[in-house]
Amino acid sequence: MQYGERCAKMDIVQYAYTIRTEGGIVMARRCVVCDKRTETGNIRSHAENKARRTWKPNLQKVRMIVKGAPVRAYVCTRCLKSGKVQRAI
Repeated sequence: MQYGERCAKMDIVQYAYTIRTEGGIVMARRCVVCDKRTETGNIRSHAENKARRTWKPNLQKVRMIVKGAPVRAYVCTRCLKSGKVQRAI
């Protein structure tokens, strides 16, 4: 099962709980809520030079409450601002 398929079938609480119970195996630079990840593309200069580049999401390592217990996970700032994550204090 692919990473995206697994996320689509679970809500954030189930997914974050699985992260915690499976030893925290998570790929880097990926939001656990919205699955935002690194995008790749080209830089094109005025002289039409081509070069590969990446756009990285603004991820923050936060402690959030999952099933009554705090869990550390990487969440993008867009999900934090929209209130999709209940942070642990």
